[in-house]
Amino acid sequence: MTDMYTLPDAHLSDLLDRAHFGSLVTTHESGLRTTPIPFYAEKRADAWLAVTHLARHNPQVTNPITGPATAVFHVMDAYVSNTWYASNEALPNVPTWDYVSIQMPGTVKIIDDPQRALQVAAKLTHKMGDGGELKKVASNRSMTMATHIVAVELTADRVIARAKMSQDRHPDDIRGVIEQLEAAGKTDMAAFLREVSLPVAERRFGHVPAHHTANEIPLHGKVLGTSGNPEWEKAQGRQLRPQAGF
Repeated sequence: MTDMYTLPDAHLSDLLDRAHFGSLVTTHESGLRTTPIPFYAEKRADAWLAVTHLARHNPQVTNPITGPATAVFHVMDAYVSNTWYASNEALPNVPTWDYVSIQMPGTVKIIDDPQRALQVAAKLTHKMGDGGELKKVASNRSMTMATHIVAVELTADRVIARAKMSQDRHPDDIRGVIEQLEAAGKTDMAAFLREVSLPVAERRFGHVPAHHTANEIPLHGKVLGTSGNPEWEKAQGRQLRPQAGF
């Protein structure tokens, strides 16, 4: 499915090149189990892998995996107050939560090999910019620590990348969210809104300048008064309905 909430390929490639904190969900005879854990993605042949390591005593390791699994990368998220919207005074709205998420459903392989586990730990550290830190640890100590963890590789059937990032809002509303997120130090989210969400909104509503009078909001290239305007209220009403697929 391709729609405004599908993460653009260029941004997906960039995000898959980074490490992310997320959740590993596995199926067992006793039911589902989940571990919050960092991942990195790796491309092999035509398949993407989500790679991590788990403690040897983790129930996801000690209990056989009997069914499908999913790695969920929690890329970024933030609460969005409706008071940040330029249109909120004229047409009160509701708060929401913006996020970018990558899901990789597939098959898990547990690799009980301390050397491989150490390689995975080293690559995660490198992805976070501390590539040389593990080299400072004595090799015998590193290998001893590696015996307490196992490497985990999830071969993905597909990659599902979704970005619910205010794309359905009016461009002026998105500018307000950008301002607030930048003030809160969430620069990655602000950059995504500016580079991806704002152009999407401008295509939907028509390219508009940054500022308007309090009760005049452009819609599809026209300046419309918001108060009591059925076309504006109809467009905004669509934003109140929950989006499918999240």
